[in-house]
Amino acid sequence: MGKRVTNRKGRTQGIRFSAGKAVLITVAILVVISVIGVAVRFWSKGPAGPAKQVVSQPIINDKQEIIEKYNKGEFNEVVPSLEKYLARNPDDQQVRELLASGYLLSGNTTQSLKEYQAILKTKPDDAETLYKIGVILQHMDRTNEAITYLNKAVQASPDIILFHSELARANARAKFYKEAVEEWKIVLNLLPPADMARASTLAEIAESYVQQGEFALAKEAIANGLKIDPSNESLKELEKKLGGEIQGQPTPGPEATSGEN
Repeated sequence: MGKRVTNRKGRTQGIRFSAGKAVLITVAILVVISVIGVAVRFWSKGPAGPAKQVVSQPIINDKQEIIEKYNKGEFNEVVPSLEKYLARNPDDQQVRELLASGYLLSGNTTQSLKEYQAILKTKPDDAETLYKIGVILQHMDRTNEAITYLNKAVQASPDIILFHSELARANARAKFYKEAVEEWKIVLNLLPPADMARASTLAEIAESYVQQGEFALAKEAIANGLKIDPSNESLKELEKKLGGEIQGQPTPGPEATSGEN
């Protein structure tokens, strides 16, 4: 699935990204991305494979025809036309965005990263582009670099749940568990009080506490999460991992799980 675009300057929709097992991220992507007009479609196991070899594909010169072909999801086939068009019109940022996402969706993350970095040069503080680069770098196992870009993304747009979630995940992957917890707490503060996604966020917090050996704090986070969503599989797995039913324990203080500063 790709992003659908029109031939109006500066107007593009995003491609969707999905990574990790937390329900929160799936929901956030579907909602937040539709608002900010940016997304990158990934599967938790990465793209399906390397780009297919395209043989004797005709080069399209008309921009509208290129966009229409892109909208049909023919990413491998349309990339050569995007490349040729952009070579003649290097300042067309809409086409460069399409090429970057076309590379990504056809499995060429290296070229996609290169194009997004070129876009970033024209708008260095753009949170959406910083986020996309961070996501791609994570997929390429360049986690520390990804954290740098994702940190910049959350600084540029501090109220976007998706950005904080991805930064938290990157920190956890780099074993910066304290930093991961802090980002997940920010997510808790941004989520509505009755949002069921809070349970999945608390599961992420509990997992980071487990990795740090903070088992008491982990149990507190699990207990609060199960009060929100008793059927949450991640929380139940963590509860079992820590050994024993804890749903009857007292609610912990805000320092451990509320996310308040």
